[in-house]
Amino acid sequence: MDDGSLRTFEAYRCQHNDHFKPCKGGIRISPHVNQQEVEALGTLMTLKCSALLLPYGGGKGGICADPHEHSVSELERIWRAYAFAYSKNGFIGPASDVVAPDMNSGPREMGWIADTYVQLNGDNDQNALGICTGKPLALDGVDGRNEATGLGLYYCARNILNDKHYLKKAGLKAGIAGKNFIVQGFGNVGSWFARFIHENGGNVQGIVEYNGSVYNENGLVIHAL
Repeated sequence: MDDGSLRTFEAYRCQHNDHFKPCKGGIRISPHVNQQEVEALGTLMTLKCSALLLPYGGGKGGICADPHEHSVSELERIWRAYAFAYSKNGFIGPASDVVAPDMNSGPREMGWIADTYVQLNGDNDQNALGICTGKPLALDGVDGRNEATGLGLYYCARNILNDKHYLKKAGLKAGIAGKNFIVQGFGNVGSWFARFIHENGGNVQGIVEYNGSVYNENGLVIHAL
């Protein structure tokens, strides 16, 4: 820690299915992370990849820590320690298990993981930067990755709200425009989803976060929020 003390954090990596390599899935950091949660999320990754005919097995990881309680330098050491431990033991790698952002993680954290992996394996692995997706653009990240998940969620909502069978059952008119939405979470996924809903005529009335919520019957100004 910044004060010179030492702490140990529990961390996990689940490889649910390696019939297709590499396994693929994010790493989250939260005080609520546990083995059972990571195993369940790894299973869902297998199902998601299978549903889209992607040749990946499901994987998921987690660090049991509260990111809001640590400085940036402490978080960097925690994430680099994770990358060091799992790459040193051969659990993660471009050909075996590729990690990604998840809850409370993003390009910054993936940059730390990629840099640590390259330091350990770069001389022997020309694909070393393939250790993770969601990297910063300066480390061969992909432009558009930040908003991709929120945009995908928007497309799901848009498709549902143009499905005649569903609309008839729900008694709704077609389209996003004019409908009211409440969004759970305003991190990377929720903030982009809310922005796309807002830009396409939806009325985002409420946002619920881990430490509070905001509500306006007439709609929130998402860009300002």
